[in-house]
Amino acid sequence: MAPPELATELIEYVGPRGTYFDSFQLHVLTTTSIATLAAATRAPPMDVRRFRPNVLVDTGDEPGGFPEIDWCGRHLRIGSAVAEVVQPMSRPA
Repeated sequence: MAPPELATELIEYVGPRGTYFDSFQLHVLTTTSIATLAAATRAPPMDVRRFRPNVLVDTGDEPGGFPEIDWCGRHLRIGSAVAEVVQPMSRPA
């Protein structure tokens, strides 16, 4: 069960169990999101490899929400590439 401060859709498993197929071409994750999730679940520091992002943005390691959600509907420039941020990523807890 999700802690009340987290939206359920952020931690529910949405893919068939036993499969680990990525749904999108690009997965961007922030260090703030990892810290927020660890604090909310009272888990030890989480290894970023667990979430398999293509890009990790260092936004600090203090809990402070999930900044990527605010990027939805916007464009993200990574070097010379520009990507449209379509929706938050769901991952198994």
